Amino acid sequence: MIDIIIPAYNTHKTIYNCLFSILNQSINDKVKVYLIDDNSNKKYDSIYDFFKNKLNIKLIRLEENKGPGFARQVGLNESNSKYVFFLDSDDVLYDSYSLENIHKNMIENDYDLIISNIIEKTKDNNIIERTGGLFSLHGKLFKRSFIKKNNISFPYFYTDEDVSFNYLFMLNNPKMGFCPDKVYSYNRRNDSLTMNEDYNKEIHIKNYCDNIKWVMKYAENNCVDLENVGAMLSFTFAYLYYCFTYKVCINDKSIKYVCKLYPFYKKYKKFIKKELQEQDLETWFSIKDKHNFEVSFNEFLNILKKEYEEGIIC
Repeated sequence: MIDIIIPAYNTHKTIYNCLFSILNQSINDKVKVYLIDDNSNKKYDSIYDFFKNKLNIKLIRLEENKGPGFARQVGLNESNSKYVFFLDSDDVLYDSYSLENIHKNMIENDYDLIISNIIEKTKDNNIIERTGGLFSLHGKLFKRSFIKKNNISFPYFYTDEDVSFNYLFMLNNPKMGFCPDKVYSYNRRNDSLTMNEDYNKEIHIKNYCDNIKWVMKYAENNCVDLENVGAMLSFTFAYLYYCFTYKVCINDKSIKYVCKLYPFYKKYKKFIKKELQEQDLETWFSIKDKHNFEVSFNEFLNILKKEYEEGIIC
């Protein structure tokens, strides 16, 4: 069986398409849906009533809005099937064979995690095909026994909690594979929190850094491979440097959030492989047009070091 966990907050206009895409699956008899209503302004009772005789579905309404991380964790705690799939309430499964393809690939290879291809509709209404990466849960199938064995859970932040969940998987050396089929259709909503202009500045930096601190607390309290910690920090600081030079103009306030991660970089620097750091930097900057760098990566680290040592976060 596959548990599909769907956090939902005021997405009544899109949830029908989402649930119909599950109903249309060739293996919908092997699926149980957990619709987690994150205390929406309007209940989902009528939607549940429509689907309850068509799908194996359970509706859980939270008494307080706590964000998708909390809602997904509720779904994990309530469910018990061998495999877990996370679906956003404004997205759909790509076609009728999406779950069958990814599930078949999973069981044939006994993976702990399998990643598929995603079809994404951008805010400019362009369609692109990509692979699900570390920054989302989209198009991934997870083995529950691996989650339980390694005590993997979601932090209760409102955004970027999927980054933390994915990182915890990577820290524990999962047997991981790739499904070449298109499985997930992602709709990038212009009115979503992560598309908000303010979010793309210091709020995003704060949320992202809070999640990384949460992951590092896990790493230091559990027996994880320190080379995996180094790889995570390599990717993290490559991304923050990318934000610093292009995507986000980091100001005095948001630089404080980044500085809180500097002690981890310093502590685990010896586990960060130079060639991997260079590869991570190249990965981030290859997705945007070339631009002028005001500072190098080493200068960026020195800025963090200087600010941290001068005590701006104390």
